[in-house]
Amino acid sequence: MPILDQLANKNPVERFLSWSQLSAPSFATVKFARERVAERLSSPKTLKVGEEPEKPDLLAHLMLSGQKHPNVLTQKMITAQATSIAFAGSDNTAMTITAIIYYLLKNINGYKRLMQELEGAQILGTWYPGGTLVGCNAWILHHRPEIFGDDCASFRRERWMKGSSEALAKMKSCFFAFGAGSRVCIGRAISLLEIGKPLPPLLRNFDLHLQDPARDWTLYNDFLVKQHGVDVRFTRRAAVGTV
Repeated sequence: MPILDQLANKNPVERFLSWSQLSAPSFATVKFARERVAERLSSPKTLKVGEEPEKPDLLAHLMLSGQKHPNVLTQKMITAQATSIAFAGSDNTAMTITAIIYYLLKNINGYKRLMQELEGAQILGTWYPGGTLVGCNAWILHHRPEIFGDDCASFRRERWMKGSSEALAKMKSCFFAFGAGSRVCIGRAISLLEIGKPLPPLLRNFDLHLQDPARDWTLYNDFLVKQHGVDVRFTRRAAVGTV
């Protein structure tokens, strides 16, 4: 009933006492947040203004801000902010985990299958026990003819522009130059920018020729694939307009 909700869960007196830290918290997350703030305040390692934490967390930033601006971010405000961070989404997350465990245990066959999956993985018909390190060699992956075509060893830029939508999607999903997933290179966007930015003006302003067109380059695979024998002659082109 709404009236009972107002008197119990949303009682203004109780909420004021709780916010003022004059009464014991009724929620475990509130109690947790208050205890962590109290521990940090009483710790001999509590940071002072100007000090930088080795591994800063949200609470460290809050407390340093409170020391810099004590009139704005009081201890009560720090506790309130910490409580808000700890409380946000906590019930929903706990309810979801509880529901997952409940339904797994009510469906024991599904629970057993899940446990088998956690103990290893079936990859392309081969079983790998838990703890096995599984990797992928980008060089080999990029030379798979069933993905990049029978001419995968040839330089043919049109493969990325004139293929079917299915073929393009498959190639893009298997493009592994920057890694993938949680270990993808965080500098990917910057790298692509640095590659794409200088090439158009370079090709527009200069004619390029190999010093010895009959000679192939030499590759040294030593962590990075280093290239030797790429000797290029640059000849400035006549002034051209831009679009």
